[in-house]
Amino acid sequence: MHEGELALTDETAGRLIARRFPEFGLMPLRRVPTAGTVNTIFRIGDELAVRFPLTGESEAALIAEADAMSEFAVVCPVAAPRPVGIGTASPDYPSAWSAQTWVPGETARHDHHATSDSPAFDVAALIAALRATDVRVDAGCGVGAAAGYRARLILRGLQPRHERPRAVDHATAARRHRALIPRVTPRRVAPRRSRP
Repeated sequence: MHEGELALTDETAGRLIARRFPEFGLMPLRRVPTAGTVNTIFRIGDELAVRFPLTGESEAALIAEADAMSEFAVVCPVAAPRPVGIGTASPDYPSAWSAQTWVPGETARHDHHATSDSPAFDVAALIAALRATDVRVDAGCGVGAAAGYRARLILRGLQPRHERPRAVDHATAARRHRALIPRVTPRRVAPRRSRP
C-alpha cells in the first residue's frame, strides 16, 4: 500500500508488547482486521489496543498525539480512547508505536446508522463540547495543560496506565446535550430580482 511500508508479524508484535508492557504479556493478543492504511492495530485483551504505524513515526510525534488524545478525552461527552504508553523503535520494528484504551462499539456506516438519531446527537454534543473548550492551553492551567501533563506522567509510568473508559448512556447524553445546541430559525430570503 505504501512504499517502504513496515512489515509486522503477530509474533513480533507480541514480543514488543511484552517487552515494553510486561503486565500485558500474558493477555490475549489479536490483530484487528481493518481497511485502514496508516496503522496495524492489535487488541490486548478487551480493554486495550496497540497501534503500529505502517510508515514509521517518531516517539516525539506519538507523545504529541497522546497529549492531544488526553485533551480530547477530557472534554469528549462520549467515551474516547486514552493513552497508555509509547513503545520505542527497535531493530524488531524501526518505528515508535503506541498503546491506548479500546472503546467498544461499532464503526459508523452510512447504511447502518442512517435512520438513527443517537449518532447525530452524539456528534452534536461533541461539537458543542469542543466549541466550549479552550484549545491548547499550555500556560500551566486549563484543560490542555492538565491533560498534557497527565499524559506525560502516564507515558513515563508515573500514574496507573489503564483507566476504564466511562460508560455512557447515549439516550441520556443526547437529551442532556440537546439543550446545548442553539436552535436556529431559518430566515426567509426574498428572491433576487433580475436586472433588466
